[in-house]
Amino acid sequence: MKVHCFGFLFAMLFISIPIFGQAQSVRGVVTTEPDNEPLPGALVMIKGTQTGSVTDIDGSFTINASPGDVLVVSFVGYATREVTVASGQTTYNINLSLSTSDLTEVVVVGYGSQLKKEVTGAVQSVAGQDLMDLPVSQITTKLQGRLAGVQINQTTGRPGAGMSVRIRGQLSVSAGSEPLYVVDGFPITGNIGTINPDEIEDITVLKDAASTSLYGSRAANGVVLITTKRGKEGTNVSLNVFTGIQEVPKYNRLEMMNAEEFAQFKKEFFEDAGRPVPEVFQNPAQYRGQTNDWFDALLQVAPMTNYNLTVTNNTEKSSTSLVAGVFDQKGVVINTDYQRFSLRLNSEYKISNKFKVGFNVAPTYIYDFSPRTDGDRSQGLLFNAIHTWPVMP
Repeated sequence: MKVHCFGFLFAMLFISIPIFGQAQSVRGVVTTEPDNEPLPGALVMIKGTQTGSVTDIDGSFTINASPGDVLVVSFVGYATREVTVASGQTTYNINLSLSTSDLTEVVVVGYGSQLKKEVTGAVQSVAGQDLMDLPVSQITTKLQGRLAGVQINQTTGRPGAGMSVRIRGQLSVSAGSEPLYVVDGFPITGNIGTINPDEIEDITVLKDAASTSLYGSRAANGVVLITTKRGKEGTNVSLNVFTGIQEVPKYNRLEMMNAEEFAQFKKEFFEDAGRPVPEVFQNPAQYRGQTNDWFDALLQVAPMTNYNLTVTNNTEKSSTSLVAGVFDQKGVVINTDYQRFSLRLNSEYKISNKFKVGFNVAPTYIYDFSPRTDGDRSQGLLFNAIHTWPVMP
């Protein structure tokens, strides 16, 4: 009797599988709201799968779906809508409404904050969270390729230096074309290479001449507004660590003569010129086995390490953000080193609805040991290494 019961249950389970898992052809029309115009090119996907369809010129679509599946309908500029497929229903009319979330985004400008839809100047913003996963030492390096019309170039390979920013092109030959940097409302001089990238909440670039209305002639080259991190709701602690190595690729290096080849070259040079061959070049074979590649001798595999600790707290009365960072980068040239120890504390206390007290401090200590590696003869180490004879011991 037990054997018969088990067989009956197994048979029922086997029969029920195709009944509940059977897909059906679902048709529908996607229209806009409130004018009910057909929306061609809308994407209709079954949630959690790769199965989907696209509406035709009449806004119609056909897709195979099972009862209980969720159809996700989306189109650029419209709010995404989800529709659950019901058993027995094969036709759906789906309306999509315009999405206004992009237009209500708050943009920080020189004279306060505005909604994105109300900004009339040339303004572009980048959130700090979009730059978190890039393992580089400077914020300007992280911005490369992310700001339309902004030229960010690397002018040297020395650790902790070498980024040039141009927002409105090269406007002056002698006065410079660096933009004005404003950190938390305070203009600063020089570049922002010493700022720990993990301290930054967001960056806004003012590109047009309207920025001069507040900052005057200092903003002739554009303005970069930097907002540092503030306390977030509750208490949050995060630790960001990355490490890596840098080196000059072998395939990109100059192929240098070894000592024997160089001595043979100089010997033939003097012989062709009809001049006596110096003693040091008379017997090239004496240098056999000596490479003496002085350019290669100056290079090394350079490690790079970064540690950042972020603690934020936000209550009804107070807001606090603490970011501590240690950055250590060796240069690809031996005996070059760059270290940055940074701390930023932003604290704010709400006394009443009309009064707030804030305290901000951002000490930074930088150890930069970088010999003169760039430059021409008698100035740059790399230039001199290339031109040093390999026959020299």
